Amino acid sequence: MRFATVVEASQEILAEWLEVAKQILIDDLDVHGRNATGRTKAAIKVVNTTPSAGQVVGPEHVLYTFQGRAPGKMPPLSKIIDWCVARNIPRNRAWIIAKRISEAGTRLFREGAASNNALLKATSKERIDQLQAELGKTYSLALQTDLRDVINR
Repeated sequence: MRFATVVEASQEILAEWLEVAKQILIDDLDVHGRNATGRTKAAIKVVNTTPSAGQVVGPEHVLYTFQGRAPGKMPPLSKIIDWCVARNIPRNRAWIIAKRISEAGTRLFREGAASNNALLKATSKERIDQLQAELGKTYSLALQTDLRDVINR
C-alpha cells in the first residue's frame, strides 16, 4: 500500500465516520420530533473532509436543538414565530414562548439534555476510539507493506 493509497483510504474512513455522526444527529431530530420546519435537518452537512480533518456543520442554533437553551437572553422572536407556524401554534403566542424560554430555559435544557444528547453520542469516546483503531490499522498495513517491499529489494 503506497502513501497516496493510505491518504485516500484515510480520507474515506474519516468521511464515513463523519457521515455516521451526521446521521446520528438527523435520526435524533426525527426520533424526538425536533424537526418542525425541516431546515435544521437539511442544513446539517459534512464539509472540508481531508485525510486528517473534516467537519459536520449545522445552523447556528443547532446546539440549542440538541441541548436546549438555558435561561437568560430571549431567543430570536422570528425563529420562535417560524417554530409556532410549523407546529400550528398561533403566532401571537411566540412572544410568550420566547419570554418563558428567557426566564426558565427550554424544557429540553431543564431535563438535562446538556449532558446527554446526540451531539455527545456522535462524538463519544467509543466512536473516536473506533475511528482511531480503523485509521491505525490502515497506516499499520501500509507501513508493513512498505517495509516488506524495502526488505525484498
